[in-house]
Amino acid sequence: MNDDQLALAAGYERVYDYTQYSHENHVNVIPEEAFDRLVKDTFSTIADTLRKTYGPYASTVLISEMNEMSATKDGYNVFNAISFNQPYKQMVYRTIKKIIDDVNENVGDGTTSCILLAEKMYAEIKKTLTTVDHKMQILSVLTNIENYLKDRALVVSDTKEGIIRPLTINSMKRLINVADNYDDELANIVYDALNPVSYTSDDDDADPVVVSVNNVVVKNFVTRDVSCASTTYKVDHLPGDYRINCYIEHEEIRWWFAEGQDVKVAIYDHKFGDSDWNFFMSKYDLVTPTLIIAREFSKEFLDITFSKWYRNRSIDKDNRVPMSFCVIRSDTLKDDIADLAAALGTHPIGMKSAALDHDSLPKTHVQLYDQTIMCFDMPKIPTGYIQNLKYEMEADTRNSMVINKLYRDRIRSLENTANDTLVTITSSSTLESKMISDKVEDCLAITASAIEYGIVPNLFAYGYHRIDQYQSAHEDDPIVESVTHAILISIRGLFEEIFRSKHGDNYQERCKAIQDEIYKDPSCSFDIKREAYTEIEEFPTSAQYDLEVISATIEIVKYLLTSRACVFDGNLLKPTDDTGRYVPIGM
Repeated sequence: MNDDQLALAAGYERVYDYTQYSHENHVNVIPEEAFDRLVKDTFSTIADTLRKTYGPYASTVLISEMNEMSATKDGYNVFNAISFNQPYKQMVYRTIKKIIDDVNENVGDGTTSCILLAEKMYAEIKKTLTTVDHKMQILSVLTNIENYLKDRALVVSDTKEGIIRPLTINSMKRLINVADNYDDELANIVYDALNPVSYTSDDDDADPVVVSVNNVVVKNFVTRDVSCASTTYKVDHLPGDYRINCYIEHEEIRWWFAEGQDVKVAIYDHKFGDSDWNFFMSKYDLVTPTLIIAREFSKEFLDITFSKWYRNRSIDKDNRVPMSFCVIRSDTLKDDIADLAAALGTHPIGMKSAALDHDSLPKTHVQLYDQTIMCFDMPKIPTGYIQNLKYEMEADTRNSMVINKLYRDRIRSLENTANDTLVTITSSSTLESKMISDKVEDCLAITASAIEYGIVPNLFAYGYHRIDQYQSAHEDDPIVESVTHAILISIRGLFEEIFRSKHGDNYQERCKAIQDEIYKDPSCSFDIKREAYTEIEEFPTSAQYDLEVISATIEIVKYLLTSRACVFDGNLLKPTDDTGRYVPIGM
């Protein structure tokens, strides 16, 4: 007898969490009711875990990975370390992760706030739900609010009215310090790497306003030296006028470029293959040092055509050709090919180009720094090219802060061509090094956001103000009234989370009085530790941070509200993935 037969004889039957229907009917489907419960259970687990990382009194969370241990208070690192051993929950987790990743990329972290705010907002909205039609109306209102929050024109208006303040030198230091969980050493490293440029207004007492910062590249280095007991940082200002992240396969070529060389540069806007090679070689003099840059190179070309040619040339030491292939590696959506070509005063070579005119190729000095950063010496990038990007940004019909960020990052990297910094993080643990580099990236993201959009009070006072504005503009609509009320209550609930972590169960009396003052208008920040109201500049966050986190929260709530039947990967039907459990028959 097999296990099921033995259990049946003993009065037990096998049941499955969430997938009972799929096992009984031999189909890879989780029906609506079970999937709804799966989504809520998964989200509840994530929220309970991240709650420990919220606020200045957060607990330190230990993360173990590949036999390495690290401690963190960063919600994004904790969120990424979560892994559900049940594959159905892992599916739900990945959906939420996509939303969280977008927030982290745009404004630097906000993970814990987003998850906890979504938990509260969903609970408040759920209280008012009546019919399916009512749910559809609520979803429509949530979408409208989300679009309202992302409207750049409203941010510009609030800036003119003084609700949003410019980022200053002093507020930048405090912004970085808050973003990195009050790690003073790391904050100083990030500030030095950014090396802000500022201007002072006619008012001599005014704090200088930050107008630009360096582009910062973060690199990790792991040492197994037992004497390296703590993480160390190194800040290098990179050579050249313009830089790209790249990959060069041949070690001898990497060494050649490490010393710096005068080369001609051919830039291709597509995958380089045999036809491009034939056109290139048809008029090449086999003498001039040349760097070929492309989005990628055909594997067949590299493995067969070029390898054979290069091997034959390398045998003859007197006849070697100083030529290299360089693949651009970028973590952003900016068009590195077009930008580099503009910087070199040329145009990318297209797929339909014929024999290459080598005399027309730009010539510049190139140095490979740290094996992966190609640095170019060149004239200043034409202002017309940068201005056209600004026109494109203004004309983009999507008109959201997220789209604007893609343009903003690209323009900033072009305008600050001579101001790139490399921060090298050295640690004895791969996990530790990665987590710290993530935190540095968070600080860089929120600083760039604050320069572009300005700063507002902490604790989502500005986001609260914007939702309150939307509520006032639709005061005759009961659906809008109930949804906005739920969002406002949820934002206040986040503050209660922090106060509870400090005062325990006796937090209510003082908490409410402070809340009423904080959320009355967006005019001041609040220092939880001293329990004192402060200037915005003392505890700032970026305006975009407030709006992005609340928008992402709405996305998660919409996902929670619209959980429907799920058709999943048929491989998950295997008993090894979901073995079920035995319960008495009839339970």
